Amino acid sequence: MYEEDFIFGPLTWRQFVYMASGMFAATVAFLYLPDQIDIAVALVTIGLGVKFAYDNKPTKIESENLESYLQEKKIAMGDTTFKSWLKTTIAEKTSYLAMKRNRGFDTDVELERAVEILKETFKTETSK
Repeated sequence: MYEEDFIFGPLTWRQFVYMASGMFAATVAFLYLPDQIDIAVALVTIGLGVKFAYDNKPTKIESENLESYLQEKKIAMGDTTFKSWLKTTIAEKTSYLAMKRNRGFDTDVELERAVEILKETFKTETSK
């Protein structure tokens, strides 16, 4: 999982780009559209910019489905590639959990369980 750094105050780079695009489109709409619809279109574009900035969540894999997901990945990738991918995924998820703890956020129980399952799977794969 990827954690973005806050670059522009409380906004990440991605959020800033979405918000700036919405504001730019709203400004263009306000300046160049007729008086009857300019404010409505400007508000809609600002709303879309805010929605895209804050509603882009990564897909969450729940721990109940993780075993079957890992089996599908192993079949699709092959043994060596799967072990490498699994090692990288464990490192990413573990560092994400540590970062959340260091910043004082509550850790997700599902994510902690997913990391445990990933580690167990890696142990069984490397012992074969």
